[in-house]
Amino acid sequence: MQDKKITDLLESFQAIGRTKNQGYTRTVYDQAWCQAQKQCVNIIKELGLVPWVDEIGNLYATADLTWPKEPVILVGSHLDTVVDGGLYDGLYGA
Repeated sequence: MQDKKITDLLESFQAIGRTKNQGYTRTVYDQAWCQAQKQCVNIIKELGLVPWVDEIGNLYATADLTWPKEPVILVGSHLDTVVDGGLYDGLYGA
């Protein structure tokens, strides 16, 4: 897993939320979004990180459970999409 490119990781979501219009739809808490959340948890674990989800479904990954006692690097994105969005909608984080 360590040698994967970011595009390989993003493309691992291409079967999740695919629509008949060749887009992707994952609205928060729907089946596709939940499946994407599980996929992301699996990737986090494969990378040797610790995943955790808060009470409203935000997914976090830490190198260990000492956070927030140590300095933090925080990055974020989202797994939901607009209706018929592109493959990288949300996932890419830009």
